[in-house]
Amino acid sequence: MSAQNFIPTRNLAKTPLLRNLYFFNSVIFFSWWIVLNPGFYSSDSIAVLERIANRSLSSEWTYLWDLSIYMFTFGGKFPHLATLVCGLILVLSFTFFCCSFFDKRTSRIVSIFMSNLPIVFGLGLTLWHDVMMTSGLLLFVSAVKRSQQTGTVRSSIYLVAFVLVNTRLNGFWTVLFSLGALLSFRRITLTTFAKLSMFLILVTAPFTYLNTIKSTNENAQVSGLTHWMKYDIACYLYTGDQSGIPIREKMLEYDLAPVRLTSSSACKWFMEPQALSNWGLVPAEKIFKIWIELFQQDTISVFEIHSNRAEYLVFNPSRIPERPPFLHTTIEYVNPWVQEWNPNVYQIARNYPRVWNFLGPLTAYAGLWWFLILTYSIRNRKYLPIIIVSSVLNVSIFVTAIIPDARYVAFTILTGMALSIAELCKFISKRTNRSNNE
Repeated sequence: MSAQNFIPTRNLAKTPLLRNLYFFNSVIFFSWWIVLNPGFYSSDSIAVLERIANRSLSSEWTYLWDLSIYMFTFGGKFPHLATLVCGLILVLSFTFFCCSFFDKRTSRIVSIFMSNLPIVFGLGLTLWHDVMMTSGLLLFVSAVKRSQQTGTVRSSIYLVAFVLVNTRLNGFWTVLFSLGALLSFRRITLTTFAKLSMFLILVTAPFTYLNTIKSTNENAQVSGLTHWMKYDIACYLYTGDQSGIPIREKMLEYDLAPVRLTSSSACKWFMEPQALSNWGLVPAEKIFKIWIELFQQDTISVFEIHSNRAEYLVFNPSRIPERPPFLHTTIEYVNPWVQEWNPNVYQIARNYPRVWNFLGPLTAYAGLWWFLILTYSIRNRKYLPIIIVSSVLNVSIFVTAIIPDARYVAFTILTGMALSIAELCKFISKRTNRSNNE
């Protein structure tokens, strides 16, 4: 990519293919939104609506996320619109991704087909900031691909991408490390790396400031960096000091009671309220020191505990991982802001995403889809930006995620499926042409 100045994007979305697919796929998503209106809401989703209704926006899941939903719902007056806007952003980003990496025929097939799959419309119908970050990553790799083709840096695409990824706290670091990896693999020049990194920092800076001044005791700015360490220690205490490491004695030195901090559920999904409450009283610096000492003295056991919790992120041909949570298919509890427009239709239609969840060992197996992306990238270097971002995302989630949840790596799953369908189309096309020639 030549090192040229940033230039605005002109007429990029006005080509017939993009325009037509934007319209068609948006109609598909809108139809699903009507059927499953108002969409799917977990407790996290409803909490955002509650904060907006109370005018108490915070940075619990980034201030930008709260602010976005506040704007999309016109200050909370039309909460149903939140999933419509977020879903359309995902659909448009995915369509742009397809048109950036595939030829016209394949773009049509992949984008239209997948817009009718729960991985696109079901994810888009769920009020999660993971949806916005996934959209941002799709735009980011698409912008890199188009920059490679044209030799220019389309600033407006990168701007939208960088804003969207900042709806999650790990968005900035995912993109920054991806830029570094792109530079290492010579997908971008040093000058372009410097420009994009500075652009990313400038876009992120105001959101970081808002996260700081609007922080609460519940968000990751306060204790999130040690959340996963709590899980590792609590599970280690439950499984026992198999290697003879005196971890319990060490905790007593820090005035901590091991019995009150032991949890079997921490090995997979921390659900013991009392243990969680007890851990909430432990200062982050003590957690960090204990985990470091434990890791140094019994690295293998700690790594195994951590890996078992994140097995869906690692491709292992000898073992199928347990089905991790992925798509939400309900409004988790009755609330004053959203309820089904047509409960009967809603109950019937949501069975489709539920079947997708039932196939979770395949559909939510991020490690498998990462491996497929890697395979395609080795054969076709145009996919390198995808495998780079996917690898950075998977590794970061492997290290820091406190629970196994495939929505964190939706980008990997979504792009892995898209590339698989595209490669299948290419294979069928070659076989058909060969048969015709014979």
